[in-house]
Amino acid sequence: MLSGNDKVLLVKLFYINEKSALRKFRLQKNVKTEKRPLILAGLINLDQRFEETRSFEDRIKSRKPSLSHSPRVAAEMETLASESAAGASSTREAGRRLSLPLSSIRNILQ
Repeated sequence: MLSGNDKVLLVKLFYINEKSALRKFRLQKNVKTEKRPLILAGLINLDQRFEETRSFEDRIKSRKPSLSHSPRVAAEMETLASESAAGASSTREAGRRLSLPLSSIRNILQ
């Protein structure tokens, strides 16, 4: 897995000299082989992702609720509990208010 600085260096080298960017990167980092060798297709994908998002952050994985939603869900559940006379909260209502699927709300609360 490449660090953020390595990704920046690779894209910079790609813009300077496209086809030999990997060779230059390996020379600068003194890397001969890795567990998963970086190939030209991987470099092109990294460049395309940078062009789309202007960021080197990894894309959000599917099937896992984003941790950025956790504080919002917790606050909404507390709000629902305080509004309810019995002190109960509904995951379905929280999902409606936050526009999140019910399964994501349940996974975050577990």
